[in-house]
Amino acid sequence: MVDGDAFRDDGDTPPDEPFARTESGVILLVDDDTWARTAIRRILTRVGFTVVEAVDGQDALDHYGRMIEPPRGVILDLAMPVMGGLACLEALRARGSVVPVLMISGDDAEHEASGFARRGDARLLQKPFSAHELLGALRETLTPT
Repeated sequence: MVDGDAFRDDGDTPPDEPFARTESGVILLVDDDTWARTAIRRILTRVGFTVVEAVDGQDALDHYGRMIEPPRGVILDLAMPVMGGLACLEALRARGSVVPVLMISGDDAEHEASGFARRGDARLLQKPFSAHELLGALRETLTPT
């Protein structure tokens, strides 16, 4: 188990086994939990993504505003201080951003996020999740439908 709150071991991949580098592009990773952010960043960089990290929704908006090109996707924790994930997602959409968003949460956030998911504004991945579940959900999020 990488982090008791965010990850669970799916038994398929030993911790040191490298992932295939099949991805590219920038992912904006937003989570106030340093351990979760570090673990997710390591997984994403192993498959080829470049990761920009933010500690809360406001920090994410600041990073997003400084980017020359929008990121390929955003991974956004729902429960954070300063500005939570739903408020950040609303602010991104109010700015006209259509960047794909994968919301993650350890809380029972399905109800909160279900409106966004139904409208297609974001996907939701419930913590704990394995590295393979994270990558699968992110790939689905990034794939146009």
